[in-house]
Formats: sequence, structure tokens, C-alpha cells
Amino acid sequence: MNPVLTVEDLCVRAGRTVLVDGVSFRIGRGERVGLIGESGSGKTMTALAVMGLLPEGVEASGRVLFGDSELLSLPEAELCTVRGNGISMVFQEPMTALNPLMRVGNQIAEALTVHHGIPRSEAWVRATEALARVGIPDPERRARAFPHELSGGQRQRVMIAMAIACGPDLVIADEPTTALDVTVQAQVLALLDDLVGSGETALWLITHDLPVVAGMCRRVLVMHDGRLVEEGETSQVFSSPKDGYTASLVASVPALSRTADPPPPKPLPASGDPLVVVSDVTRTFPLPRRHLTESRPRVTAVDGVSFQVASGESFGIVGESGSGKSTLARMIVGLDHPDSGRIEVAGIPVAGRRDRELTGLRRIAQMVFQDPMGSLDPRMKVGDVVAEPLRALRVDGDHRARVRELLEAVALPADAADRYAHEFSGGQRQRIAIARALAPRPRLLVADEPVSALDMTIQTQVLELLAELKERFELTMVFISHDLSVVYEVCDRVAVMKDGRVVEVGPVADVYARPSHPYTAGLVGAIPRLDGTLPRAG
Repeated sequence: MNPVLTVEDLCVRAGRTVLVDGVSFRIGRGERVGLIGESGSGKTMTALAVMGLLPEGVEASGRVLFGDSELLSLPEAELCTVRGNGISMVFQEPMTALNPLMRVGNQIAEALTVHHGIPRSEAWVRATEALARVGIPDPERRARAFPHELSGGQRQRVMIAMAIACGPDLVIADEPTTALDVTVQAQVLALLDDLVGSGETALWLITHDLPVVAGMCRRVLVMHDGRLVEEGETSQVFSSPKDGYTASLVASVPALSRTADPPPPKPLPASGDPLVVVSDVTRTFPLPRRHLTESRPRVTAVDGVSFQVASGESFGIVGESGSGKSTLARMIVGLDHPDSGRIEVAGIPVAGRRDRELTGLRRIAQMVFQDPMGSLDPRMKVGDVVAEPLRALRVDGDHRARVRELLEAVALPADAADRYAHEFSGGQRQRIAIARALAPRPRLLVADEPVSALDMTIQTQVLELLAELKERFELTMVFISHDLSVVYEVCDRVAVMKDGRVVEVGPVADVYARPSHPYTAGLVGAIPRLDGTLPRAG
């Protein structure tokens, strides 16, 4: 194997803290290698060390060879000639990596001008060609757009266009599909597969998503606590892991992501009386006017949606970003109101009621949000955060005892009540959010993408916790996600939303195994599998 990248005994330290400990591996020319592990395992720090982009105060030692060049000792000026030209990187969050003040075409053209000395006019033409190559529609117009004017999937495509513009020998893709819809993820993966498969460009794919690696990479490296604990052929490592940590990662993959076989039927619980009734609900939002003289246009987020959720049921709502899932969830718990239609929770009319009239609803229905750090007050101790609904709703009883009971129920340490949210991991913060939602003893829990940003092992723990709490507290649950594998794990029935409408509803196993709508079939077909079945975008 002719290595394009050789890493020998790489160590990364922040003061006395070791972040990466003695890592060694090689990537051959044209090879596709995956690097997997949970958040904090050292994956991204390893990549940043290779690129010479470590944060201030963090230092690397060892050897990093790109061809014959030793990157760790290379002066910054020479290292800049390697970045973007010989080695390029697709970052996890394109909105952070892209310059919000520059048009995307200029950002791609800049790399061509700096590294290849191409005149700006020619670089602009080649930038639009790169956008066309990554499948962005109307590339000439999109090249003139700013990053915020593009969708998440389009911004990730722009990052890939920048990465391949100069024809690098190695592309490092760091979590390139995290938080993307399953269909957009399939498009991005197919794009990377085509781009690196058509030449001698090597791909180093860094992710916590094992099925993605199974479909993309022939070889995989497993990282844990800053060390490489296992490496080998992907199929061999995933089918017969030698290290216990690798085995735990494989075991955390949802059942629906294991093989392409239809899922087995799931027993449905006995149907109770409807707890949630949604009838012909519509919600629109105004858009900015292009001219002051024109009437303000509106976009329809939810369009004539109807369904019922039985008491004790776990009801899933799936669909891509922008399909109306979160808007619908907020209306169910009274955080937003429909333009028309009817919503009832436990017989309480929700639509059209003022906030002060919804105290009874707040006791019955609570919500777990996608981003716990965005929904938890950073200035309040966890005990006060969990007790806040009890005080706001004037719930009688010993609030401290209730907080202790809930923190124990979500498996948080005894001293958690006296600490702040930022002192906990992402999974622990989500447990805090769940404890807070359960504080007033609700009958309905609405969970909006509660595990979308979590590692698979932490995701499994949170899903198991939700299932346990549902039984313990006799909850009804509405679970919203773009991840069909997760919904299959926790839900009895599922509604599929597209463009604000419910296009299909039924038992989870029936809908997934025999989808009646082409959109549902496309969602199911886009799920990456641990057996190496790489979904192709339609």
C-alpha cells in the first residue's frame, strides 16, 4: 500500500490532559478508511492535529507524514499550501465553517485562486462547475447565495465542493451527515462515494454512525478514550469485534439499521381511549416581503393534519426537516396555535386558548426539546431546573423530595441537583430535560428529536430510559424524529409527514415493511445498514 497519510505515535495534550494517546495508522492512496468512536474519544482532535488546526493551548507530538512531508514540524506558511490543496476537510457544521459574509461561490473560488493561481473570473466559473458536480440545482444562482440562504444539505454540499475543488489527495470528512435528514444523508454519502471512487483521492470518514462506515469504508479504526482499540476490515470488525468497546458500539445500532430485511411485526398495546385528538389542523407563517407594496406571502407548515393518539400509546411522527413535525408538536402542547382545526389533549381544547388558560394542559402535557442546552437555564442549578415546573404550576408537595426521586429515576448522580447543566455530558443533559418534563406528573410526553445529536450508545441509553419511564409513570408519548430507525425502536404507530401533510399512518412494522406511499418508501430505502448496504439517493 502506497500511503498518502502516515500517523505514528500521535499524542495530543491540553496541558497535562492527554486527549490523543499514541495513535498510529496509515491511509493508502485512493483508500476509504472510517474512524469511529463516541464523542470525546479523540476522533476530531486527531484530524485537527493532522491538519495543524488544533486550538490554542493544545499541542501535538509524534509524526504525521503526508507523502514525504512531516506536517507537525512544517512552518505555518508551508502548511497553508497543503490545506485545501493536498488535504482538505469537510467539517461537521457547515454554518460554522463557512464565512457568513461571503457568497459561497467566492469561498470556493478563493481556494482555487490561492492554491492554483487561477484568475478570479476563471475561478468563479470553476466554482460553479464544482457546485454542479455536487448536485446543487441552478449552480450559477446558488453560487451568488450566502450560506444562510441554503438548506443544511446544500451547505454540506458546498463544503464538499470546496473540499474537492483543488483535487486533493486526501479528503477528511468529520461527521459530514450528523443531524441531516435520512434522504439528504443518503445524497451526501452517495456524492462522497462517487467523488472519491472515481480517482486516487483517499477518504478518511470520521463518524459515530457505524452503518454509514459499513457502507462507505473498507477499513475501520475504532477509538476510545484517545486510543485506537481496534482496526481492520470493516465487515470483519463489525461482525466479530475483538474489543469489548467495539462490541458495545455494534450492539447499540438500532435493529432497523442492521440489515435490509423487513422488520418483524411488533405487538401493539391494547388500544385505550384517545388522549390526543388532532383534527384538520393547519398552520401558516408569514414570509418576508420582497417589496413593501406587495402583500406578505405565507408558507404552510402544517396542512390539514388529522390523527389520534390513544392513552398509553407511543406514537411516532417522522419526516424530513421542514415537513411540519416540530410545529405540530408545539401546537399539541400549546406553545403555538393553529390557524384552523381542533386539538384536544385529555378533553382539554388547546387551539385558540390563551396561555393563562392552559395551566391544566401544562400539568397533563410536557415537552422534551431537541437541544437540552438551549432549553435548560445555564444560571440555574439542576435541582432548581427540575423543580421549576412544580413552582410555576403551583404543584403541592415536597419539591425537594420530588427532585431527588426524578434524578434517581433518570439515573443521575445524587449530587446532580447542586451542579449546573454545563457540567454534564450531552446525554446527561437530556436526562435532566426528561426529569424536568416529568416533574408535574404529566400523562403526555412530547419528545422532539430528543436523541438526534447523541452518540449511538448514549442514544440507546436514552431510548431505553424513555421506554422504562413510560411504563413506570404510565405515560403516553408522541415521539418526533427524522431517524426512522429510532422511531421503530420506541413507537407503536407512526405518522409520516411530507410538506405539512400526513401521507401515511399505521403500525410501525407495517408502515416500514409495506409502505403505501412512495415518500415513505424513499425514507425507508435511505436508511444505511450495518451489513454494508449503502443507500442511494433517488
